[in-house]
Amino acid sequence: MKLFDLDKNDRFLTDFSQTGSKTPETTGSAVENGESDPRPAEDPQPVHVFDFGNPYRPIAYPDPLPTPPRRRRMWPVYLVIVLLLIIAGCVWARWLNPYAQDARVRGYVVKVEKRGLFFKNYEGEIVTEGRVADHTYRADLRVSVPDDSLGRLLQSYQGSGIPVELVTERYYGSLPWRGETKTILVGIATK
Repeated sequence: MKLFDLDKNDRFLTDFSQTGSKTPETTGSAVENGESDPRPAEDPQPVHVFDFGNPYRPIAYPDPLPTPPRRRRMWPVYLVIVLLLIIAGCVWARWLNPYAQDARVRGYVVKVEKRGLFFKNYEGEIVTEGRVADHTYRADLRVSVPDDSLGRLLQSYQGSGIPVELVTERYYGSLPWRGETKTILVGIATK
């Protein structure tokens, strides 16, 4: 419900002589009764109308600065981002970051073979010197060799009886393209 109708013109500030509508002065006069107008038919004098403005119309101020859009609730987006960062950190710590680097093992190469269904890697078994001294010739170290040149070099020492020093890295988890064990061979040193 409108208290004030601002679309209508103000009756007191309207020039009725130019619009052809009935003015309060002509109501009930001879014009309504069908008689001719007693005034002479000459050009009307220009009437000066002063526009004092509509006091009920709001004042037009310059446009204010645009208001920023209403801020939506962003906590679900932040929660998803934090969860993804936590998952990425766990993946990095488990499968991509070695927890033991430059670990050296001295022993004899027992078996080296290339295995894998989709990712073919060399897998080797080593008997360490401590096991040889105990006369238990069971392979106690299994390594994965993702590098083919290192795998062929390790294969050349298989069954030769030459002690080999292996440089390895250990991970918490294994990846298919790195091999099936968590111990990865990164270098070979012979004595």
